[in-house]
Amino acid sequence: MLDPAGRERFADLARTSLAAGTTHDDLIADLRRRGLEKIDCIVVLHVATGIPLGEAKPLVHFSPAWSDRRESDERFEEQAWRAGFIWCVLDGGEVTEPPDWAADCRARQQRATGQLREIAAALPPVPEVPDHLQKGRLGDAFAALVAAGRNLPGDHWPALAAAADTLCLTELLGAEPPAEDPTDPVYAAHVVHQRVRPT
Repeated sequence: MLDPAGRERFADLARTSLAAGTTHDDLIADLRRRGLEKIDCIVVLHVATGIPLGEAKPLVHFSPAWSDRRESDERFEEQAWRAGFIWCVLDGGEVTEPPDWAADCRARQQRATGQLREIAAALPPVPEVPDHLQKGRLGDAFAALVAAGRNLPGDHWPALAAAADTLCLTELLGAEPPAEDPTDPVYAAHVVHQRVRPT
């Protein structure tokens, strides 16, 4: 990213170009040719013109100069939004928009809280779980329950697998196993997945 001095230098260049009649698309193409990253182009356009960032972003994103990156950038943005959603589910966060995501987040948090309470009742007491549940730290509660039940026989594994699905942890599992960390909810989901759905 540009430092403040570089940002102002490119903003001055942009003001001069726009005053000379350069179109937004041509300006954006020139900024890219000069080596600016996409985010820097958005900020420079905002600083140079006073256009709100929310309006500068689509001007840059949909400009011909960035058409080669549009699909990968949109895919990355979707992944970033999804990661934020999952973090909210796991850590008691709140999604406010879009409305269907907000409703899904609350529903998943409520359902997972119930699932984790039932699992905790079936296992020997795990001291930290009630506090995690009370504070909405569902990922931490899940990891603690998996660690506590890891060497125990019983029917808690399918229930833990269902909770992992509710918490969206299953979708974070990749081909490679995560680093071993019993406090990590993703690692805990991996342990559950290996137990319930062995390869």
